[in-house]
Amino acid sequence: MVSLLLALMACGSDEVAAPPVRVAGGWLHTDTSLGGQPVGGDDRFFTRDDEGIPAGAVSVQEPSCEPLFSVDLGDVERHIAQGGSAPDTAVAFSDSGRLLAIGSFLGEVFIVDAWTGETLGRKKLAETMVKQVAWDEGGETLYVAEQSPDGSIVALSVPDLREQWRVNLSDWIGSSPLPPGDIYGAYTLPAAYSLDRIENGNLLVVGTHAWNDPQGTRLNRSIVLKLTPSGNVAAQWPDEPVDGVF
Repeated sequence: MVSLLLALMACGSDEVAAPPVRVAGGWLHTDTSLGGQPVGGDDRFFTRDDEGIPAGAVSVQEPSCEPLFSVDLGDVERHIAQGGSAPDTAVAFSDSGRLLAIGSFLGEVFIVDAWTGETLGRKKLAETMVKQVAWDEGGETLYVAEQSPDGSIVALSVPDLREQWRVNLSDWIGSSPLPPGDIYGAYTLPAAYSLDRIENGNLLVVGTHAWNDPQGTRLNRSIVLKLTPSGNVAAQWPDEPVDGVF
Protein backbone atom coordinates (compact mmCIF):
# COMPACT_ATOMS: atom_id res chain seq x y z
CA MET A 1 0.00 0.00 0.00
CA VAL A 2 1.25 3.45 -0.87
CA SER A 3 0.04 6.08 1.58
CA LEU A 4 0.21 9.80 1.12
CA LEU A 5 1.89 11.37 4.15
CA LEU A 6 2.12 14.97 5.16
CA ALA A 7 5.26 15.57 7.21
CA LEU A 8 5.73 18.75 9.23
CA MET A 9 9.29 19.87 9.78
CA ALA A 10 10.98 22.68 11.64
CA CYS A 11 13.29 23.94 8.93
CA GLY A 12 16.15 26.23 8.22
CA SER A 13 19.08 24.70 6.33
CA ASP A 14 20.19 21.11 5.71
CA GLU A 15 22.94 21.29 8.33
CA VAL A 16 22.95 18.21 10.60
CA ALA A 17 23.13 18.93 14.32
CA ALA A 18 23.21 16.57 17.30
CA PRO A 19 20.42 16.92 19.89
CA PRO A 20 19.52 19.46 21.21
CA VAL A 21 18.67 20.65 17.70
CA ARG A 22 18.73 24.28 16.69
CA VAL A 23 15.64 25.17 14.66
CA ALA A 24 14.15 28.46 13.51
CA GLY A 25 13.36 30.57 16.58
CA GLY A 26 14.66 28.18 19.23
CA TRP A 27 15.63 24.61 20.14
CA LEU A 28 14.17 21.11 20.03
CA HIS A 29 15.34 19.15 23.05
CA THR A 30 14.48 16.65 25.80
CA ASP A 31 15.59 18.80 28.74
CA THR A 32 12.51 18.65 30.97
CA SER A 33 13.96 21.19 33.38
CA LEU A 34 13.45 23.91 30.76
CA GLY A 35 9.83 23.02 30.11
CA GLY A 36 8.71 24.52 26.84
CA GLN A 37 6.09 23.43 24.35
CA PRO A 38 5.73 19.64 23.82
CA VAL A 39 6.33 18.79 20.16
CA GLY A 40 5.57 15.75 18.05
CA GLY A 41 4.22 13.57 20.85
CA ASP A 42 7.60 11.93 21.48
CA ASP A 43 8.94 13.61 24.66
CA ARG A 44 10.58 16.50 22.82
CA PHE A 45 10.08 20.17 23.64
CA PHE A 46 10.47 23.44 21.79
CA THR A 47 12.06 26.29 23.71
CA ARG A 48 12.33 29.75 22.20
CA ASP A 49 15.67 31.53 22.11
CA ASP A 50 14.68 33.92 24.88
CA GLU A 51 13.47 31.13 27.21
CA GLY A 52 16.77 29.39 27.82
CA ILE A 53 19.30 27.15 26.11
CA PRO A 54 19.12 23.38 26.80
CA ALA A 55 22.08 21.56 28.30
CA GLY A 56 24.52 20.25 25.71
CA ALA A 57 23.36 22.71 23.07
CA VAL A 58 25.96 23.60 20.47
CA SER A 59 25.73 26.99 18.81
CA VAL A 60 25.28 26.73 15.04
CA GLN A 61 25.16 29.46 12.44
CA GLU A 62 22.10 28.11 10.68
CA PRO A 63 19.09 26.19 12.07
CA SER A 64 18.58 22.59 11.03
CA CYS A 65 15.58 20.71 9.61
CA GLU A 66 14.02 18.25 12.00
CA PRO A 67 10.92 16.04 11.37
CA LEU A 68 8.15 16.72 13.90
CA PHE A 69 5.31 14.37 12.89
CA SER A 70 3.50 12.91 9.89
CA VAL A 71 -0.19 12.52 9.05
CA ASP A 72 -1.45 9.55 6.99
CA LEU A 73 -3.69 10.98 4.25
CA GLY A 74 -4.81 7.65 2.79
CA ASP A 75 -3.90 5.10 0.14
CA VAL A 76 -2.95 6.55 -3.27
CA GLU A 77 -1.36 3.36 -4.63
CA ARG A 78 -3.77 3.15 -7.58
CA HIS A 79 -2.99 6.71 -8.67
CA ILE A 80 0.77 6.26 -8.50
CA ALA A 81 0.61 2.84 -10.23
CA GLN A 82 -1.16 4.38 -13.22
CA GLY A 83 1.64 6.82 -13.87
CA GLY A 84 0.65 9.79 -11.75
CA SER A 85 2.81 11.86 -9.46
CA ALA A 86 2.13 12.52 -5.78
CA PRO A 87 -1.36 14.07 -5.64
CA ASP A 88 -1.95 17.63 -4.47
CA THR A 89 -2.43 18.38 -0.78
CA ALA A 90 -3.84 21.66 0.59
CA VAL A 91 -2.52 22.92 3.95
CA ALA A 92 -3.02 26.03 6.09
CA PHE A 93 -2.08 27.02 9.64
CA SER A 94 -4.53 28.91 11.82
CA ASP A 95 -3.47 32.47 12.70
CA SER A 96 -2.32 31.35 16.15
CA GLY A 97 -0.21 28.55 14.66
CA ARG A 98 -1.92 26.08 17.02
CA LEU A 99 -3.92 24.22 14.38
CA LEU A 100 -3.09 22.83 10.95
CA ALA A 101 -5.80 22.18 8.35
CA ILE A 102 -5.15 19.61 5.63
CA GLY A 103 -7.23 18.90 2.54
CA SER A 104 -6.43 15.70 0.68
CA PHE A 105 -6.62 14.47 -2.90
CA LEU A 106 -9.00 11.78 -1.63
CA GLY A 107 -11.53 14.41 -0.52
CA GLU A 108 -10.89 14.41 3.23
CA VAL A 109 -10.35 17.31 5.62
CA PHE A 110 -8.13 16.95 8.71
CA ILE A 111 -7.71 19.27 11.70
CA VAL A 112 -4.37 18.56 13.37
CA ASP A 113 -2.71 19.88 16.51
CA ALA A 114 0.25 21.66 14.90
CA TRP A 115 2.49 20.95 17.91
CA THR A 116 1.84 17.27 18.57
CA GLY A 117 0.42 15.98 15.27
CA GLU A 118 -2.72 14.68 16.98
CA THR A 119 -5.70 14.52 14.61
CA LEU A 120 -8.48 16.52 16.27
CA GLY A 121 -11.05 16.22 13.49
CA ARG A 122 -11.45 14.33 10.22
CA LYS A 123 -14.23 14.41 7.66
CA LYS A 124 -14.82 12.96 4.20
CA LEU A 125 -16.10 16.05 2.42
CA ALA A 126 -15.64 16.00 -1.34
CA GLU A 127 -16.56 13.22 -3.75
CA THR A 128 -13.29 13.99 -5.50
CA MET A 129 -10.55 16.22 -4.02
CA VAL A 130 -10.04 19.17 -1.68
CA LYS A 131 -8.41 22.03 -3.59
CA GLN A 132 -7.94 24.81 -0.99
CA VAL A 133 -8.29 25.39 2.75
CA ALA A 134 -8.34 28.73 4.63
CA TRP A 135 -9.04 29.83 8.22
CA ASP A 136 -11.10 32.57 9.74
CA GLU A 137 -9.20 34.93 12.04
CA GLY A 138 -10.21 33.21 15.28
CA GLY A 139 -9.48 29.65 14.16
CA GLU A 140 -13.11 28.66 14.76
CA THR A 141 -14.15 28.21 11.12
CA LEU A 142 -12.38 26.45 8.28
CA TYR A 143 -13.22 27.32 4.68
CA VAL A 144 -12.76 24.46 2.22
CA ALA A 145 -12.86 24.50 -1.59
CA GLU A 146 -13.76 21.26 -3.34
CA GLN A 147 -12.73 20.38 -6.88
CA SER A 148 -15.91 18.54 -7.73
CA PRO A 149 -18.87 18.73 -10.14
CA ASP A 150 -20.38 21.43 -7.89
CA GLY A 151 -17.07 23.16 -7.08
CA SER A 152 -18.33 23.92 -3.57
CA ILE A 153 -16.96 26.37 -1.03
CA VAL A 154 -17.88 24.98 2.40
CA ALA A 155 -17.59 26.58 5.84
CA LEU A 156 -16.93 24.07 8.64
CA SER A 157 -16.93 24.64 12.39
CA VAL A 158 -13.75 23.59 14.21
CA PRO A 159 -12.94 21.03 15.49
CA ASP A 160 -16.21 19.09 14.93
CA LEU A 161 -16.24 19.97 11.18
CA ARG A 162 -19.98 20.62 11.13
CA GLU A 163 -21.10 22.30 7.91
CA GLN A 164 -22.24 25.90 8.41
CA TRP A 165 -22.89 26.93 4.80
CA ARG A 166 -22.09 26.01 1.21
CA VAL A 167 -21.73 27.99 -2.02
CA ASN A 168 -21.49 26.16 -5.37
CA LEU A 169 -19.19 27.76 -7.94
CA SER A 170 -20.94 25.69 -10.61
CA ASP A 171 -23.80 28.22 -10.38
CA TRP A 172 -21.41 30.69 -12.10
CA ILE A 173 -18.88 28.63 -14.05
CA GLY A 174 -20.87 25.50 -14.87
CA SER A 175 -20.53 21.85 -14.01
CA SER A 176 -19.12 18.82 -15.77
CA PRO A 177 -19.01 15.11 -14.96
CA LEU A 178 -15.89 13.33 -13.82
CA PRO A 179 -14.24 11.92 -16.97
CA PRO A 180 -14.68 8.12 -16.91
CA GLY A 181 -11.53 6.10 -16.40
CA ASP A 182 -9.31 9.12 -15.76
CA ILE A 183 -8.07 9.06 -12.18
CA TYR A 184 -6.76 12.61 -12.52
CA GLY A 185 -9.92 13.85 -14.25
CA ALA A 186 -10.81 15.73 -11.06
CA TYR A 187 -8.59 18.55 -12.34
CA THR A 188 -11.13 19.27 -15.09
CA LEU A 189 -13.89 20.01 -12.56
CA PRO A 190 -14.83 23.47 -11.24
CA ALA A 191 -12.89 24.68 -8.19
CA ALA A 192 -11.54 27.70 -6.36
CA TYR A 193 -7.95 28.03 -7.55
CA SER A 194 -7.52 30.77 -4.94
CA LEU A 195 -9.27 31.03 -1.57
CA ASP A 196 -7.98 33.87 0.61
CA ARG A 197 -9.27 35.72 3.66
CA ILE A 198 -9.30 39.48 3.08
CA GLU A 199 -10.58 42.54 4.97
CA ASN A 200 -13.45 42.18 7.47
CA GLY A 201 -13.19 38.40 7.34
CA ASN A 202 -14.45 38.24 3.76
CA LEU A 203 -13.20 35.61 1.33
CA LEU A 204 -11.72 36.28 -2.10
CA VAL A 205 -12.53 33.32 -4.34
CA VAL A 206 -11.13 32.77 -7.83
CA GLY A 207 -13.28 30.11 -9.49
CA THR A 208 -12.06 28.32 -12.62
CA HIS A 209 -13.49 25.52 -14.75
CA ALA A 210 -11.66 24.11 -17.79
CA TRP A 211 -13.08 20.98 -19.42
CA ASN A 212 -13.93 19.22 -22.70
CA ASP A 213 -17.54 18.86 -23.86
CA PRO A 214 -18.79 15.52 -25.30
CA GLN A 215 -17.57 16.60 -28.76
CA GLY A 216 -14.06 17.24 -27.42
CA THR A 217 -14.26 21.03 -27.59
CA ARG A 218 -12.26 22.79 -24.89
CA LEU A 219 -14.40 25.08 -22.71
CA ASN A 220 -13.25 27.56 -20.05
CA ARG A 221 -15.09 29.63 -17.47
CA SER A 222 -13.70 31.82 -14.67
CA ILE A 223 -15.15 34.23 -12.09
CA VAL A 224 -13.96 36.17 -9.03
CA LEU A 225 -16.30 36.34 -6.02
CA LYS A 226 -16.17 38.10 -2.67
CA LEU A 227 -18.00 36.06 -0.01
CA THR A 228 -18.97 37.31 3.44
CA PRO A 229 -18.17 35.20 6.55
CA SER A 230 -21.81 34.04 6.44
CA GLY A 231 -21.52 32.78 2.87
CA ASN A 232 -23.32 35.60 1.04
CA VAL A 233 -21.96 36.90 -2.27
CA ALA A 234 -20.95 40.53 -1.64
CA ALA A 235 -19.47 41.17 -5.09
CA GLN A 236 -18.39 39.46 -8.28
CA TRP A 237 -16.12 40.28 -11.22
CA PRO A 238 -16.78 40.44 -14.09
CA ASP A 239 -20.57 40.62 -14.48
CA GLU A 240 -20.49 37.40 -16.50
CA PRO A 241 -17.99 34.51 -16.31
CA VAL A 242 -14.96 34.90 -18.56
CA ASP A 243 -14.27 32.48 -21.39
CA GLY A 244 -10.78 31.87 -20.06
CA VAL A 245 -8.75 30.62 -17.11
CA PHE A 246 -7.86 32.73 -14.07
